[in-house]
Amino acid sequence: MKTMIEFWDEDPMNNVYGVVVCRPDRVLYLAAPGQIPTRQSESLPRFFAGMGIRVEIARREISRGDLAGMLHVLEEILAEEADCCFDLTGGAELAMAALGQLSAERPVPMIQFDPNDGKLVLKRNCTWEPAAEARFACKDIVNLMGGLLLDSHGHFDGRDMSRELREDSMRVWSVYRKHYKEWSTQTFYLQKMTPVGRDPLLVEGLRIVNRDNYNMVACNETILRELADVGILSELAIQEKQVRFRYKNARLKGMLSIAGLWLEIYCYLAAKESGVFQDAQISALINWEGKTFKSEAETVYNEIDVLLVRGATPVFISCKSGSVNASSLYEISVLARELGGGNARKVLATTMPVRRNAPNVANRARQMGVELVEVQDMSLEELGRKLEELSRPERKRETGRQNV
Repeated sequence: MKTMIEFWDEDPMNNVYGVVVCRPDRVLYLAAPGQIPTRQSESLPRFFAGMGIRVEIARREISRGDLAGMLHVLEEILAEEADCCFDLTGGAELAMAALGQLSAERPVPMIQFDPNDGKLVLKRNCTWEPAAEARFACKDIVNLMGGLLLDSHGHFDGRDMSRELREDSMRVWSVYRKHYKEWSTQTFYLQKMTPVGRDPLLVEGLRIVNRDNYNMVACNETILRELADVGILSELAIQEKQVRFRYKNARLKGMLSIAGLWLEIYCYLAAKESGVFQDAQISALINWEGKTFKSEAETVYNEIDVLLVRGATPVFISCKSGSVNASSLYEISVLARELGGGNARKVLATTMPVRRNAPNVANRARQMGVELVEVQDMSLEELGRKLEELSRPERKRETGRQNV
């Protein structure tokens, strides 16, 4: 396979899907002057290299709105390229019109895919066959958009989620889901506990601690006793002025100091165990500039609570345990658009009954295409089915093409 001809499309996935599955030696992008954003132009070599694809990348300018000029360029390409195929997966309407007019006069090799479901839509005068399955990881999607998924994670790394930690996390969730409104305050209280002697797992503290100069925080006896009942805490002793207990292990001790973690873990486990996503990341750190630095302290990044990929479809999940407002919707919308492309799904997972308590926010979410998932009463299997449902391939999608 020699050269694949791509009409530049505003959706980055449409510019690479045919290359990923057909693996040509060379890809020639046709674009009007200034049509290719610098960030995406620079990201293409890194994207292909990250997927193990060796391909020469070339570009050729075509005039915007000039049908006659475009026909001339297409005729030149057919004359110059002995083994080429035009990929119709992306491109503007005028480019498609020019190719259609040319194909009415002579055989033109053409191929087209639907990245949403991975199907071959059209193949005409072309002997090429898909050479590889398009399987994208989270890092590939971010690379394509010009970002960089860091190897490290934020406050939790799910790569070492053992069976025991999974079961312990579900036990904490059984307590958290009943007390999510008070959880943040109780997390602060746990952070104030201090080790007893040289044993870091055995901790103690006053029943009431200072939050700031004006507010106090008391231990939530119900939460502590329920955590003890499910085996997360032991040796629990709640006295008139003092509290003492032992954490099951150091990992859980650290996790219980992070207020919003349990909703993220629940969404992550639901996605992983649904079996429909080829990659799932929790607390993913993404550098927008797509660069590595001497130290991560120099890196400007955003943290995505849960990031999933199904086929060529990325799913961005923001987890909110507290109140949800319009800014929460804008945040996940911007991240999904800039780091996931036009086919990214936007999800706001919450333990709060947003539709009941904040119908204006729910209406705004619907207008912005953000899927609200009220997780509190969902089983893990139900949440997995919900994530599967909202990530299903769309049969047809209007992409809002640029006029070249």
